[in-house]
Amino acid sequence: FGKSARDLDLAESALLAGLLQSPAAYDPFTHPDAARARQSIVLDRMTAEGYIGREEADAARSEPLAFNRTPFPIEAPHFVAWIQEQLPALVGEEAMARGGLLVTTSLDLDLQHAAEHALARQVERLKDHDATNGAVVAIDPATGHVLAMAGSADYFDATIDGAYNGALANRQPGSSIKPIVYAAALEARYTPATPLLDVPTALTTAQGDPYSPNNYDYTFHGVVPLREALASSYNVPAARTLAAIGVKPAVALGRRLGLSTLGDPTRYGLSFALGGAEVRLLDLTAAYASLAAGGVRVAPVAILRIEDGS
Repeated sequence: FGKSARDLDLAESALLAGLLQSPAAYDPFTHPDAARARQSIVLDRMTAEGYIGREEADAARSEPLAFNRTPFPIEAPHFVAWIQEQLPALVGEEAMARGGLLVTTSLDLDLQHAAEHALARQVERLKDHDATNGAVVAIDPATGHVLAMAGSADYFDATIDGAYNGALANRQPGSSIKPIVYAAALEARYTPATPLLDVPTALTTAQGDPYSPNNYDYTFHGVVPLREALASSYNVPAARTLAAIGVKPAVALGRRLGLSTLGDPTRYGLSFALGGAEVRLLDLTAAYASLAAGGVRVAPVAILRIEDGS
């Protein structure tokens, strides 16, 4: 809260007391709802034990909290918070409470700094297009090691919810999903040279509605080989290809590649080819790593070793 302990009020003190059980799970910067719920439990216990009255507890519960957003020294804050969230399942809450753990991770700090700088430059470059934030993940396709993770352009900027980790959030991937669609087509006996049509097209959705995709430049390019359609990110051939092979095989391949947020294929239509299904950047990066690894599934790995005092 950016103040001495002697200056904390009841609401602030109760929130801090609740943090002790699980500092990562109740981090008010990244899990504000969980932190407030835990604060409420502390206030209820204080009321039950007779330390405060019900009116005091209710007033503290409804008090707006002003967190200290002043930057403090921390490297790769989103990555560190992600690591902390994983630890209880690996070592147990009791070991976490005792502390003293030495955790070795996959992070490449030089690459992390490069990723953070690249992200800041790109967001600045896109500000005229109303882009205010972004995220970066870098994975070694040979090992699955997560080498860099930046969940926002600035962890300490509250105006963009900077502490929220966009790399782990569900987001529409846009055209970056197209390699998954075309990989499914290759499994369906297409080849990189298969001719595809980039022409005005009227498709029909599973619900019987008309669907007429267009390209980003509002032009059509006639007959193009699959490799060119993918390299040029043409929308019409991607949608036509998905209509031909079916949504179900494409979604199934995405799940095999680790897109964990994909659900029942019947939830998705032909817009899946253009990014109409939400995925996590971490998962999508791992899927691309699988393609780079020649089709071998790459599972993201961040924690390499955990040691205690003995």
